[in-house]
Amino acid sequence: MEQMSNNRLHISLPKLQINLMLFLSAFLIQSTALNAQISDFNSWIQKNRITTELTFPRFQKNSAPLSIDENAARKKLQEGQKEKNSIKTMSAAQAIGMSLLMKNQPQNALPYFSQALEVVVQNKDIKSEIEIFAQIGLAYRLLNQNEKALDYYKKAHQKNISKTSRETEDYLLSQLAQVSFELNDLKSAEEYFSRVSKSFAAQKKTTLAAISLNSLGELQLRNNDYNKATESFKSALNRASASNENILNGIIYRNLGLVYFKRGKFELALEEFNKSLTFDNQLLVHQLTKDACMQLFTLFSYQNNFEKGDAFHEKYIGIKESLGKRSKAKWSDFENKWQAREKELVIDLLKKQDHNSTLADGEQQLELSQLITKSDLELNQKDEALEEKTAEVEQLTKEKALQQRDMARQELQLAKQKHFKNLLMGLSIAALAFLAFLYNRYLFKKKSNLKLQASNIELENTLKQLRETQDQLLQSEKMASLGLLTAGIAHEIQNPLNFVVNFSEGTLDILSELLEAKSEQEKTELAKELNESLKKIHHHGKRAERIVKGMLQYSREGSGGKELAEINQLLFESVNLAYHGVRATHKDFQCVINEQFETQLTPLYVIPQDLSRVFLNIANNAFYALREKTGTNPAFKSELKITTGLKGDRLEIRIKDNGTGIPKEKADKIFQPFFTTKPSGQGTGLGLSMSYDIITKLHQGNIEIHSIENEYTEFIIQLPITTH
Repeated sequence: MEQMSNNRLHISLPKLQINLMLFLSAFLIQSTALNAQISDFNSWIQKNRITTELTFPRFQKNSAPLSIDENAARKKLQEGQKEKNSIKTMSAAQAIGMSLLMKNQPQNALPYFSQALEVVVQNKDIKSEIEIFAQIGLAYRLLNQNEKALDYYKKAHQKNISKTSRETEDYLLSQLAQVSFELNDLKSAEEYFSRVSKSFAAQKKTTLAAISLNSLGELQLRNNDYNKATESFKSALNRASASNENILNGIIYRNLGLVYFKRGKFELALEEFNKSLTFDNQLLVHQLTKDACMQLFTLFSYQNNFEKGDAFHEKYIGIKESLGKRSKAKWSDFENKWQAREKELVIDLLKKQDHNSTLADGEQQLELSQLITKSDLELNQKDEALEEKTAEVEQLTKEKALQQRDMARQELQLAKQKHFKNLLMGLSIAALAFLAFLYNRYLFKKKSNLKLQASNIELENTLKQLRETQDQLLQSEKMASLGLLTAGIAHEIQNPLNFVVNFSEGTLDILSELLEAKSEQEKTELAKELNESLKKIHHHGKRAERIVKGMLQYSREGSGGKELAEINQLLFESVNLAYHGVRATHKDFQCVINEQFETQLTPLYVIPQDLSRVFLNIANNAFYALREKTGTNPAFKSELKITTGLKGDRLEIRIKDNGTGIPKEKADKIFQPFFTTKPSGQGTGLGLSMSYDIITKLHQGNIEIHSIENEYTEFIIQLPITTH
């Protein structure tokens, strides 16, 4: 029973305070990064009046709990263990432990605190060791294992406390005081409260000193040590009077009044209760004021001082009526819990009176009680009769109200039915009108759709004609280019044909000698020469075949399918065809073709005839620009540089001439259909447009142009490297 009584006092640790401690401990972990070396327990104690809120929960501010990212903490713990980083391991273990405490899982939190404790013990980190001892103590308090909690708080306090701040020591003293009180070790509790109050006073923390002195006074009052209690409460008032803590001042004045009330000095008690109400208008203090007035009414009536007795009786009745009205008011959950806890505290403080005081006043109190019993009973009977009459009137009023409500409901139902009929008729008319509108809309839309279909057919026919015209233009462009290349193609074919004729004549001579040869050695040598000659005939015949095949592919309408092709060879043959085509019509034109080919390049899947068209178009334009520049400057040396190379996962082809170049404003339009930089009649403007489509659409590549007027023009083609 004694322990249960202790638990009702405010200096014990009720659930409200445990939740607050969890919030504050979470603030400690949340306010420091997990990768910090050690969480700063001292700064936690110093912020936001932490000691006040932990030690004296009735003065707390309402605060939302802070969250801890437990998943991030667990990840940091794994990293710390893997890296063998003791600081990271300790910090993460503490964070996980506090997160579990906030989830009300203290049993699961203890292993993590123990893990963190092992690290700080190994590192001989006294400051962190004190902090973790305090956290383990908190976990055991949540498990209602106060003996273990006290043990860990003592371990923390017995460490080299100079390693931490004064605030940390005050925090531990306050916890030791509370746990000692809960374990009914009142002597230790009084000592700890006395020490922490003196510490606050020495630091000129007047509010904290006042709160701790108030707690000390409540403990002394419970032990009926009135003189010490009075001294503690008055010291608390001296420190709290300068602050704006109205709740604190109200409670201290109330407690001082309880000392006088318990000693039978009811007028002094009433004075202190009234002072308390000037700071905090508590319902509980009003009730104590009422009880003090009743005690004074009884006392003065017994002493035949009816004037004073009647005055206090009127005050008693007035306060009682006022409390009756206030009792019907609605209070918040927080206010209800507050009032209930404070009421339990006052009952506990008053229930143990001094034995000598009880004996001295016993007979007087008995006689006084007999005097007021009769009047109290009469008043109670009248109150009960009044309540019964009031209940009857309320019942009749309620029945009449129910009848009126039923009649109103019937009238409302009839009005609703009438309104519904009118609404239904209106909706029907609106629906018919809407259907008529939809039908007219349907006829209009049908007529519009027929017109739109006719227009679409006409547009499709026009588009078809445009596409046919475009295809004809492209084919005309290709054939025009092919006509320009005819001389070059003839020159390219003539070379392999000359080789074929020459080697075939030599082959006939070798064959005649072979038939006339007599020795086996001579026959063998002639056979080898014959084999080499036939290979050369075959090689140059194949070359002529490729040239003819390429010409046929170039002149063919549309595009063929992709196939493996040697890009270096395709580029070389296309540029040479263009060069010899120009040379056929301009005999005096000379150009140095500088080839720099990537030797490690493998065959790629491309459309050879289309890619040849691109190379031919660019080469023809280059030779045209070089001819133009040569005409204005006979000493100019023409050069065309063709390069292939790998750039990441793409093949890059560069074709650069040192001709006339292209102005910036024209270079931006160079790939537009029908745009040409050549004079009228010398170009269709489709060559580069067609080349752009071949590279970007058929080969998923890209083509760029870089040019400086009168210096150079360079085309850069990039193709994806695909082998399938």
